[in-house]
Amino acid sequence: MKRLSAGFLRAYEKCWAQTRAGEEDVFGFGTPQRPADLVPSPPLPSDAPHPTHADMLTLHLTPERYRRLARDLSRLLSEAAAEGISEQGERCTLAVLGFAGSLGPEVQARGISRGLDSFLGAE
Repeated sequence: MKRLSAGFLRAYEKCWAQTRAGEEDVFGFGTPQRPADLVPSPPLPSDAPHPTHADMLTLHLTPERYRRLARDLSRLLSEAAAEGISEQGERCTLAVLGFAGSLGPEVQARGISRGLDSFLGAE
């Protein structure tokens, strides 16, 4: 996990420097009644060949649905692995993480929590 985190952070910082340089100190203030606006995703994709992409979801699932969803996501990675190595491609890492619980006390609500942080560009 340490290597995965360190590798992702290196790639993320590179994408940030290319796409959002100068916005390192942008922050906002909010309250529970009026949360601060989030920094929007960049309107255009990063120039990086493989821009960083993080998509996180916290919700309530039955054990059966959790297992099925995790297996479906891993199946997509297996399909990509079966394609083999492209001579024209560049090394990249994709990961599927799943665990019981939430990301921390700030995500304790009964509802759904979704976090998307991507340099793929707005769709």
